[in-house]
Amino acid sequence: MEATKSLKRERYLFWILVGGLLFLRFPWIILGKALAPAYGAGIVVVFEVGTYLLTALLVFLERKRLAEYHIDSLALVLLLGAPVVILIGSKTGGYALPGQGIKALFASVLLIALLIWRPVLPKRGAAQTAIYLGAAVLIGGALAIVSGFLLSFQVQKPLDLSRFPSAGRLLYEALYQLDYAAAAEEPLFRGFLWGGLRRCGWKDHWIWLFQALLFAVGHVYYVGVYNISAFLVVPLAALVLGLAAWKTRSIGTSMIVHGITNGFGNALVYLFCGLLR
Repeated sequence: MEATKSLKRERYLFWILVGGLLFLRFPWIILGKALAPAYGAGIVVVFEVGTYLLTALLVFLERKRLAEYHIDSLALVLLLGAPVVILIGSKTGGYALPGQGIKALFASVLLIALLIWRPVLPKRGAAQTAIYLGAAVLIGGALAIVSGFLLSFQVQKPLDLSRFPSAGRLLYEALYQLDYAAAAEEPLFRGFLWGGLRRCGWKDHWIWLFQALLFAVGHVYYVGVYNISAFLVVPLAALVLGLAAWKTRSIGTSMIVHGITNGFGNALVYLFCGLLR
């Protein structure tokens, strides 16, 4: 009986934390951008730091059931490492949002907590992990090309091709997007929400479609400004990212796809604008 009550409390806490993530992703970001555009940078910083904190709490709370949320060793390494890597990069000439040190601190605390209270992770060999990494890089590269091509059609003024980033800058941009976008969105849409809905009886294919719709709605602030992003790029990316996490049972895969797509796709806009105009 006591174990059942404890499990119910954990379930309530789980949905409270997921609700916090949804609040930050929807009313906070969407209404913040619409009602207080002058404070856009501050709104994003609160979103990034708050989202990482709630994600860390969920990882620790569900540490014995992480496989249910597509979190394996690869995903955990990326979630813990990305904030620290970008913090180091920002100290050596790279860029990062304010609050990066706080995210890195949360990552360090979570790492210590998981070393003390060991998580249960799905067992995957090095060969399978290597296959996932390779597939993620290929899918991310392909999606970056498609998104870069589509995004080039919403550019209204000529771009200076001399500003096309160097190889080092491209790599850093992908790492930055891994921390900025992927670590903020993949654990929610393709991780905890997916696992929570499956536990409620939803089938994977319905969750796949629902998370894509929800992800698209979460970018509604693009409508009227960047319509190609809103109606083509974001929904397509949501379906691909969901499929990657679903079929590999790892948001580590979808995080890499996400980081490469955002990081390389933005740069490829310059290339396609130069070729098409």
